[in-house]
Amino acid sequence: MQLYIAGGVHEHGRNCFLIRSDEFNIMLDCGVNVNEEDIYPHLSKEDIINTRYLFLSHSHKDHTGAITWIIEQGFNGYIIASKETFKQINLDYSKMVNIEEKRSLPIDYIYGKSGHCVGSVWYLITINNKKILYTGDYIENTLVYKCDWIRNISADIAIIDCAYGYNNASYQQYCKTLETITTKLSNNSILFPVPKSGRGIELLKLFDKLNVNIFADDNFINSLNIDHWYNDAIFKHLVTKYTDQKGIIFISDPQLLKEESQRIANKVLEEKGHIILTGTIDENTYASKLIKENKMMQLRYPVHQNYDQFLFLTSSNNFKQSIAFHSASFEYPQTIEF
Repeated sequence: MQLYIAGGVHEHGRNCFLIRSDEFNIMLDCGVNVNEEDIYPHLSKEDIINTRYLFLSHSHKDHTGAITWIIEQGFNGYIIASKETFKQINLDYSKMVNIEEKRSLPIDYIYGKSGHCVGSVWYLITINNKKILYTGDYIENTLVYKCDWIRNISADIAIIDCAYGYNNASYQQYCKTLETITTKLSNNSILFPVPKSGRGIELLKLFDKLNVNIFADDNFINSLNIDHWYNDAIFKHLVTKYTDQKGIIFISDPQLLKEESQRIANKVLEEKGHIILTGTIDENTYASKLIKENKMMQLRYPVHQNYDQFLFLTSSNNFKQSIAFHSASFEYPQTIEF
């Protein structure tokens, strides 16, 4: 059995892993690297055609952005994901398997919620008596999202989120910094560009105690209704639709790609407000332009693991081999036997 790394190791994006067996291939995520000219996973046409199952951990483009491309290259297998992930990627494809329906397939797998966003899951897959754990984007420290902790699991190989690499600042440190700075700046508007599903709702919970008005776009407000992916988190603030009011503002466009997002950003800046990005900056975007002009600050809210957490996960389970992915800090051979 082979693990072929088509992307996602020694880089932040393009997450895609191929399990090769004598019978068929299994693919784990199929993302793009938006910061590179060479954006697609390094897959041959033969690899793609021989893939019978594609497991998606969640909807973000660095995990799903190459699906249309592999279909164009001849992929005709089953795509397996949560109902919410399928809803978010809005894919028109005939062989989609919703994991919540527990549909019978000739492959054995279990899954759990991974704490990263609505619809995000990890998988434990068994093929030819070999077990493969794939965490997708995984975080146990969450204020809102449910995470089924990975404990006491045996696997022949584990592919584990370690996006923050050797930066071992604690979750509590990140939260304290965000709370302190947001409180200090809250006399003026603060714009938080966030993914359509993900850390925005965590930030809303983090700022729950602040006595400020909170506004958001429709995508953000609609995401508050999917409660079975959430812990027992009570949002004290009434979040209302943004129409140029002052306060904390969430917009579902982390790189500020849309014209309306750019208009809001410029309005906030004109009124002496602030813009805080809490995730990764993509090159050649409006967000990167504002960062370079010192008009936006970057303060991380952690939605991935670091190396200490990676080591903790490996010590809490029984993995024969462990691969740290989603970070430029680690490098492995492209093909690994297990």
